Amino acid sequence: MQQTLQTGRLCGLSDSEIKRLFDGLGGQLSQISLDEAPPVMASRLQRIITEMTGVADPLLAVKRESNEAALSYYEEAVSFIDGAEDPLRAAIQVAIAGNIIDYGAVFNLDVDAELERILQQEKERIACEESELFSYEQFKHDLEQANSLLYIGDNAGEIVFDKALIATIQRQYPHLAITFAVRGYPILNDALMEDAEAVGLDSLVKVVSSGVHTPGLMLEYATDEFKELFNETDVIISKGQGNLESLLETPGPIYFLLVAKCQPISRLLGCEIRDIILKRQTLSSIARENPF
Repeated sequence: MQQTLQTGRLCGLSDSEIKRLFDGLGGQLSQISLDEAPPVMASRLQRIITEMTGVADPLLAVKRESNEAALSYYEEAVSFIDGAEDPLRAAIQVAIAGNIIDYGAVFNLDVDAELERILQQEKERIACEESELFSYEQFKHDLEQANSLLYIGDNAGEIVFDKALIATIQRQYPHLAITFAVRGYPILNDALMEDAEAVGLDSLVKVVSSGVHTPGLMLEYATDEFKELFNETDVIISKGQGNLESLLETPGPIYFLLVAKCQPISRLLGCEIRDIILKRQTLSSIARENPF
């Protein structure tokens, strides 16, 4: 319901139109299972908004604003990374910090203020000791041994900071063939091909569409070509909460890269809200019951 209100406001809908959104979503509650992944629930909301407004990508302007705001901080982020004692760790921290650009989970978000605050926080150094929630040494080892890397993107704007991390990985692991994946269709503020092109990711690495229409990579909705890529890639970076929620039970060489934004995720991972996470997929160590 919070996401419905926030999305309606971002789309510029009137109070009466937002009330219709609530009515439409409320009419579907009896059909929603608690075992259903959160990204699937969000796709229901997107369909209702699209049907009501007749606009296929209702957050298009918001995404473009996010891309522009993040791009204005790109050089500062690169400078921070280049000046760090450990550039790869710094790039990971910057990429995770960029994960805060999520209108679906963070409300009343001032992108400029958030990015300035986060980069300042990074400059003061976030303590990320090697742990189950920040598997940095294992990550470096896996990149060294790998031949291919699939980076599954999350939100518009945020992908600017993914670009900074990818550029750093390219410099340190030039043998890696890197592919960046975007959503196949408009869904909330998730990044599409045009967003990747707008921030210059396509000039850095190969960019592909997953074919997915949910705010999180639900593999059952992906194209056959993408599933083949997913299954054949040596290392996968899954960026953000939506992708974590979608790939939680999917085995593979996956690293979940995110900042915890809500209580269900913090309970699931055993961390605090706003903690930064670099967690390797180990199904046996993740609670099997649905925390959402």
